[in-house]
Amino acid sequence: MREPAHRHATAPSRRRVDCAFGLDRLGRSRDWQTAGPAEPLVALTDSGLVAGDWNGFSALERGRLESRLRRMGNVPSHVVCFCQGVGAPCAQCSPRYIPYDGAMMARLLVYTRATGYRHDSIPAGVGALRGMDGYSVDATEDPAVFRAGELRDYAVIVFLSTSGEVLDDAGRDALTGYVAAGGAWLGIHSASTTEYGWPWFGDLVGARFDQHPPVQTGVITVADKDHPATEHLGPTWTRRDEWYAFEDNPRPRVRVLLTVDESSYEGGTMGADHPLAWCHERLGGPSFYTALGHTEESYAEPAFLRHLRGALSWLTSG
Repeated sequence: MREPAHRHATAPSRRRVDCAFGLDRLGRSRDWQTAGPAEPLVALTDSGLVAGDWNGFSALERGRLESRLRRMGNVPSHVVCFCQGVGAPCAQCSPRYIPYDGAMMARLLVYTRATGYRHDSIPAGVGALRGMDGYSVDATEDPAVFRAGELRDYAVIVFLSTSGEVLDDAGRDALTGYVAAGGAWLGIHSASTTEYGWPWFGDLVGARFDQHPPVQTGVITVADKDHPATEHLGPTWTRRDEWYAFEDNPRPRVRVLLTVDESSYEGGTMGADHPLAWCHERLGGPSFYTALGHTEESYAEPAFLRHLRGALSWLTSG
């Protein structure tokens, strides 16, 4: 598929811009010919991006597009701006190359409020997320951040070891609207112990925490290796953590990625099929949950960090 001929542009010392494919503002593949003239699109090219109404893209949208490019090994050095999208460029913003300065870096809202049990590993978790290339992090425990219109600039909202009731009614409405509009959510460890009185949040997580035995070493089975969060792992993964059991098995509702072998540790209660990490897209935007991450040491463990990075990559890939 090629970009319409009138959209080709040439920049000094660069090749002609030939469209590889088009992406809509959530990073999903689209055909230039079927997009409406007012719908912002970008085209991935051999020279970078061709953007329609570039200033109209939110940080969330730019972050998803950059993540898609990064996974393809093609982070652009320049952007070509066409302010009227599929139509002819406007007089004010004629086609031009704009130096790429990292403005598309995906922005994460990392929420760590805990009104129940508070994990000592939270600072280590925030630090690990801050240390991941390609993401900027706003960490907060303030529920007032969750307000209508305030979340759209975030590529992913991360609930990092939250617990108990952590949002007010306005915050619940804001999070519901964000996800319904395509926003991405990542839950880590005790996010599943959060907002027990809110059924929608239970659906977002996928399952509710029930109980856990003492921290000990166990063996994880990789149930689905065809995912960025698990593709770096072998068939099994032995590690020390707090092995959460859940009120019910989420498998009928989610895509299960990791399970734990209850014969490898003491105190399991879910039996032969004990999911630990999963994802789904049932509520609008993508949702990913991992029960791992209780200990501070987890956030210095390369395999676990790649697990989180892969989750973020999937969440922002559109």
